[in-house]
This record gives sequence, C-alpha cells and structure tokens, in this order.
Amino acid sequence: MAISLTDPVYGNYVLARAKAAGVETKGRKYLSSLARYPGDPKAWVQDISDVKRVCREGSMSCTGAVEVKGPAYLPEPKEGPNLAEDIIENAILNKLIDNPELRPGFKKRIPEMREQVIEEMAPEH
Repeated sequence: MAISLTDPVYGNYVLARAKAAGVETKGRKYLSSLARYPGDPKAWVQDISDVKRVCREGSMSCTGAVEVKGPAYLPEPKEGPNLAEDIIENAILNKLIDNPELRPGFKKRIPEMREQVIEEMAPEH
C-alpha cells in the first residue's frame, strides 16, 4: 500500500522519518506493508529488487507481483528476559529521578541497575 495522499498527516510523518534517516524519496514509493513500524524508512522502494531486498532482510514472505519465500520456521527465541531496551532505559532513568542518592557515580552502576530492572520487570519464561 502506498502513502495515501488523502492523509497528509501520516504522509508528512513518513516523509519526515525518511528525511531524518537520510533516505531519498524522489522516484520511490512508501509501501506500508513492508514497514516494520509506522514510518519505517526501509519501506521506501524504487523497484522490485528493493521490495525483494527488504523482504529478505526482514525475513518476510511476499506474494503477488513480487514473490519472495520467507523462512519456513520461526527462529528460536533468544535466551533471557524479553524486555525492550527503551523500557529498561526509562526504568533506570526513573530510578535516578526518584532516588537522588543514586545519581553520584551512576554510570559505573548502570550494568547493575540494568540487571535489577530486568529482574523486577521482565516476564517469566
């Protein structure tokens, strides 16, 4: 699906994300079906070879005008907790905001604080 010209807010958002990522949009189309998230700069494609490349890099299947066979299986889940980095970083920041006594020399304790956050917040496996 290409950017809808009837939705200028989303179109402007997608264009801004591409510009911020240094992606040239002239002569390209944004295909939201290739995007991993709204505004994904990798979803800007120029031709069929771009579509195939994005599908392969993202382990996606594609059927229709372009045919790409994705992986036949899902990769094994990674060991350890399943917690996004931005959540961990925000939790550490909140700990530092709520506990001023932790601020002096906090950079040395980031690995320790990271482990504490993961232990407290990560879902059980």
